[in-house]
Amino acid sequence: MTTPPSDRAQTRLGERRRLGRAELPAGPIGCGPAAVGRPAYITLGRAEDLGPDRSVEALRRLTHALLDAAYAAGVRYLDTARSYGYAEEFLSSWLAERKIAPGEVTVGSKLSTYRTYRTGRLHIAKCPFAERM
Repeated sequence: MTTPPSDRAQTRLGERRRLGRAELPAGPIGCGPAAVGRPAYITLGRAEDLGPDRSVEALRRLTHALLDAAYAAGVRYLDTARSYGYAEEFLSSWLAERKIAPGEVTVGSKLSTYRTYRTGRLHIAKCPFAERM
């Protein structure tokens, strides 16, 4: 008996793999809310996908719906970055509201450096919500 394609896809998303030297749990695909956390970041099709309401609360609801769908499909790797606008904050609130326990998902963020124009000093930009993730 052949497994229908939708069942095969769901099974593959549910597979657990180990990511990197730290062997963090992840699946074969991840989800990143960059396009809803910072709507100007990805412009292709955004008018249809996001709708006319670009308020912070509307984008938070869209992000939570996106993450709910990804989680229900078996996605357990979530990608974000400070440069994705509100994406880190939205992800953090989703994790808290859904009571996603530590270790249930792997969250990848970025650490970047930049120089201040006026002083030339090097700064490190960290995820401001990391302690809540």
